[in-house]
Amino acid sequence: MEDIAKEMPAFLEDYRWQMVREYVMDKFNLKVEKADMQEAAFAYVHYQYAMYGMANVPEQLLHEAAEKMLSDEQQSRRILDQVQGQKVTKAFLDTVTLENKKISVEKFRELK
Repeated sequence: MEDIAKEMPAFLEDYRWQMVREYVMDKFNLKVEKADMQEAAFAYVHYQYAMYGMANVPEQLLHEAAEKMLSDEQQSRRILDQVQGQKVTKAFLDTVTLENKKISVEKFRELK
């Protein structure tokens, strides 16, 4: 019960975001295509190799690693969440007009 009580706030926050993301995906008729998943996996694999100083990895090897990543259910789900998040964020940015305002440091600290 202690573990459940400890993990519940994070679970609820994640669940809330999933609900919002699914609603926005439906409202704006956003779809995640196989090409979106492959592109995101490829970018992630490329980034991972670059992090270890391997910038000149053959593209075929990167594609194979990306496909292997997508064949793993947990990794594929993580990539799907990432792609959906990017699509939702782009839909928001394309729809909402942001207005920059200058505020004091005190007002900024009061924001939550």
